[in-house]
Amino acid sequence: IPQQEQLPNYTQQPQMTAPIEGTQKKQVGVAKYGIIAAVILALLGAGFGVYRFMESEREKQEAEAARIAAIEAHNDYVNKLESIRLIILTGAATTEEAVNLMLDVWHSAIFYDDIDEWSADTREYYSDDFNTSLALLFASDTWYEYESQIEDCRDQVDGLMRKLNNPPEDCERAYDTLQTLYGQFNSFIGFALSPSGSYQSISSSFAELDTDILSTYQLLGTQIPEELPIE
Repeated sequence: IPQQEQLPNYTQQPQMTAPIEGTQKKQVGVAKYGIIAAVILALLGAGFGVYRFMESEREKQEAEAARIAAIEAHNDYVNKLESIRLIILTGAATTEEAVNLMLDVWHSAIFYDDIDEWSADTREYYSDDFNTSLALLFASDTWYEYESQIEDCRDQVDGLMRKLNNPPEDCERAYDTLQTLYGQFNSFIGFALSPSGSYQSISSSFAELDTDILSTYQLLGTQIPEELPIE
């Protein structure tokens, strides 16, 4: 019996196929863009965090600057209150000196005929007519100096009053008292800058206002608050 020829074993083994080149590039490209997108998102997130931090710091700095500015404004107001109080005292003291000299000259001219009865401070204005004596006083360098000092104090006080019309809450009582003192001061210096009336009326009114202005001055001193610390 003829032997059958052995057929070769053509059983095929699975073959490896190489990936298509275009598909591979596409997958790499997608992965690449995904990484880039992730990095961008991470950077954006980090950037937003930095922005929030910087914004928070800016707000803190602005709040601190506003706090310091408020304290400095308060302390500046307190210093102005102290300054105007002292200027008023200086102007009142000069006015008191001037008006007392005026009243001494006036009194001497009315009651003392002999020049020897006049004091050393009033003798240069001696006359048997008090109008003449007062005219000599008002024309003197001494009186001019008094007027200049009083007017200078008045101008300083007026300038400060214009800057004190918006007091902090803890200075409101002091400001109310200052307004009273300011009115008294202007009336008080009027006895030197523009005296009018009789010897008796001026003497009485001047002495009464002298007491009042001192009392108000002292009250104001108790109402001015301390400066606030900047910590």
